[in-house]
Amino acid sequence: MMQNNISITLLVPHMTKERYSEATGLDLATIDVMLNDGRLSPFRHRLAKEGKREKVLINLVALSADAIRSYEESQASAAKVSKSIQRNSLKSTQ
Repeated sequence: MMQNNISITLLVPHMTKERYSEATGLDLATIDVMLNDGRLSPFRHRLAKEGKREKVLINLVALSADAIRSYEESQASAAKVSKSIQRNSLKSTQ
């Protein structure tokens, strides 16, 4: 089986919710829901060393890793289906 090489270049590892909203077209409320249910991975940046305030950023590295993993799983699944179809067609022609 041929192995694909995947290369992704990220300009930044994290992005503000506002910038992610602009880049994807998703509204901020949807982004908050996706952060809360785990579809987006947050990175929490403290604004001061001793302060409790923090800025929630979207973790683009984790998002890219999830996308690659999902792609690889779908490719493996498609290969299994293809082999199954080939076996079934061989059986039916015999």
